Amino acid sequence: MRLRWGICGAGQISNDFCHALKTLPQEDHEITSIAARSAERARKYAETFQIRKVFTKYVDLASDSEIDIVYIGTWHITHVQLIKLMLHSGKHVLCEAPIAFTTEEVKEVFELAKQKNLFLMEAIWSRTFEIYSEIKKAIERGDIGEVKMVTANFGLSYLDHLRTVEEGGGVLLELGVCVIQFINWVFNNEKPECIKAIASIGEKGRVVR
Repeated sequence: MRLRWGICGAGQISNDFCHALKTLPQEDHEITSIAARSAERARKYAETFQIRKVFTKYVDLASDSEIDIVYIGTWHITHVQLIKLMLHSGKHVLCEAPIAFTTEEVKEVFELAKQKNLFLMEAIWSRTFEIYSEIKKAIERGDIGEVKMVTANFGLSYLDHLRTVEEGGGVLLELGVCVIQFINWVFNNEKPECIKAIASIGEKGRVVR
């Protein structure tokens, strides 16, 4: 059965996701609808990816009966709100990372998905890389000995689109999940003995390094 996708957001990350989705068999996946605050950007996406329906309100996409699952690629400050909207509308959800800001919010949305009997997943794209599987096998075989420390880096050349901590600005709130999930994955989610952090604080309290 073909899985019908709705796309929330018309930014770069949604563009990358749509390109990836288009590499899969058309009989298995179809991008049915897109919603974005900018009608112009949404229409451009529709032309690029042959999407039949364009919305400028996320609630309208949530109400679309021709959607089975929604990919959320908006700014992360909107993720929890949109996840709840889609789950309450009976849609499965694949949400870009970070899925939420706090542990309480994460528990809340996953409990809602459980109550609704719907699929909810954080889109940690690197977990799908084949190299992850090979690294895990090497660790389990003891090829590199016992892992005592993990160093992980993830960098971007821009951080100005979210300006304050309250808006989710800074590398920790926006990108930190990318390296934290890798460290947790290596250590099988075991609680660390200690955590030490060194940061450079930029304008308006943002962690910039």
